Amino acid sequence: MITLNRTLIAVAIAVAAICASTARAELPPGAYESLLKEAQEVVDLKVTKVSPSSPADQNMQHFTVDATVTGVERSKAGIKPGDKIQFDSYLVLRPLAGPMPPPKLQDGWTGKVYLNAPREGNVYDLAAYGRSFVPAGAQGNLPQPGGGPNLGPGGSPAPDGPRLGVVARSIPGGGLEILDVSRRALADKLGLRRGDRVLELNATPVSEAADVPAALAKNSDRLDVKLTRDGETFELSLKR
Repeated sequence: MITLNRTLIAVAIAVAAICASTARAELPPGAYESLLKEAQEVVDLKVTKVSPSSPADQNMQHFTVDATVTGVERSKAGIKPGDKIQFDSYLVLRPLAGPMPPPKLQDGWTGKVYLNAPREGNVYDLAAYGRSFVPAGAQGNLPQPGGGPNLGPGGSPAPDGPRLGVVARSIPGGGLEILDVSRRALADKLGLRRGDRVLELNATPVSEAADVPAALAKNSDRLDVKLTRDGETFELSLKR
């Protein structure tokens, strides 16, 4: 049960709680395979337009991608070849710890993309971050961890243990700023949003990725989060 004194907006995609770093932490073994298997829409397409969907910040730029579907492997929404669709993608602008980022898409890109139903409107979400993409002619859909756009070599794994399901960065003064939220993860169920500043998990201050698993493990039945949003500090609670 979720208790919150304001409207909750669910946001997308599954990654560990991590902080900004020059190293990149991959998801735990089997995570990408599960995300790809659960993807609701698996389509071949050709990108026709890539447009910024929000102002860029120092970490990433989000885009709306227009594409024409050229083939369908499976589709819960009933997508057909010839349909024109839109999906959300992003570009990492500086080194960040986190899962493999999407490639830098350009007009004319062709390949297979794994998507999930739109959060709102008609813009689909990526099902498995950078591993949602299989360029035309590539073999398989699980490329080995690498630098990715604007990143250095892959880093050490994220800490083991319970996972909040966010991409986040450490910020001066303490806390973690949420950069993105995984679909169906604890953070998504709780109602965390991009831009939230998480101060405490289960009454435990958090300021880096390593703090999160231990804080989550303190209470297996309930998750309490203290955060700041739009200048207001309040708490969210979720029975697990």
